[in-house]
Amino acid sequence: MDQIHNIVYSTKKLGETSKYIPKASIDKLSYTAIPLKILSDQTDSQTEKTLGTATGFIYEYQEKYYLITNWHVVTGLNNETNVCPNLIEFPLQSSTKPFIRWKRYKVNLYADQEMGVPNWFVHPEFKEKVDVVALKIDIPKEILVHPINGIEFDQIKPAIADDIYILGFPYSYTGGGNFPIWKRGSIASEPDIDYILTLRSA
Repeated sequence: MDQIHNIVYSTKKLGETSKYIPKASIDKLSYTAIPLKILSDQTDSQTEKTLGTATGFIYEYQEKYYLITNWHVVTGLNNETNVCPNLIEFPLQSSTKPFIRWKRYKVNLYADQEMGVPNWFVHPEFKEKVDVVALKIDIPKEILVHPINGIEFDQIKPAIADDIYILGFPYSYTGGGNFPIWKRGSIASEPDIDYILTLRSA
C-alpha cells in the first residue's frame, strides 16, 4: 500500500527564514504525529511557563476530533516549578497551498480555574491505570486534519523480531519541517503470550 505522496513543503520554524524543498515525498504517518508543549499559567510570575514536551495524535470519532496523548503528560507535576500543567499547545497544518504551513493552537486542560474538572476523557473502566487520555478539540475549517484512524493499515500479524517504528519528538527535536523522528525497534517477545499472566503463574 502506497503511503507516500508528493508535495511541496516548508521547513520554516518560528523566527526563521523559509526554505522550500520542491516535491518532497513524505509518509502519511509523518503527518499524524504532533509535537506537544505542556504549559502552566499558574506560576508565581503569572506568565505561561513550559513544563515539558510530548507527542500526540488526532483520532476522529463520530465526526469529532480528539487529541490523544498520555495521562502522565496532562497531569504530571513538574519537579522544577512544583506546578501541574493546565494548558497544552500544538501545531496543526494549515491548508494554505502550495506550501505546508503550521498554525499553533492552545487548549485548556481543565474546565475550571481550580483545575478540578479535567477536559480529557480516560478509560471508562480502568481510568488512569491506562496511561492514555482523549482531549476533544475544535479544529478550524482552514486546517488540514490527519487523524490516525483515517489511514488504512495493512492487516499484518505481528511476529517476534519484526521491525516496529515509533514516531515522536524526543527532547523537542523534530525531523525537519515540524515532522517527527522515526525510531526503529523490534518485537522482543512472543506477541501471543501475555507477559502479565506469565508472571502471575510463575
